[in-house]
Amino acid sequence: MINRETLLRMFKFGFIGVVGFCVDYGVLKFGIGILGLDPYTARLISYICAATTTWFGNRMLTFADRPKTPPAKQWVSFLALNAVGFVVNYSTYALLITQFPYIYANPGWAVAAGSLAGMCINYMSSTHYVFPKT
Repeated sequence: MINRETLLRMFKFGFIGVVGFCVDYGVLKFGIGILGLDPYTARLISYICAATTTWFGNRMLTFADRPKTPPAKQWVSFLALNAVGFVVNYSTYALLITQFPYIYANPGWAVAAGSLAGMCINYMSSTHYVFPKT
């Protein structure tokens, strides 16, 4: 059974994930619509922006009670350990925009699906390795 503390932490993680999704999608739309980037390159940039946002949000809110390591070291650790989640996230995104013309024209759906697919992996790596109890 999940205790109250874990449930609250998962809620905070999800909230920060929604903020990250907004950053991800906003930067993606900017990259495609304003900068004229292809959707794959734009997504790499948007993912890094979103990952930085979620790292910071999780550091300050979700895992605020955990010991702090130097920010640069922790950010690199967060990106490295969430690489598996990124692969799942990006693969889901790429598969959907490649296979479905509607999704290609509306990539926000693919961003959402990819984000959900990688979230569980990222939560576990964040909880146990990036923001450990000790």
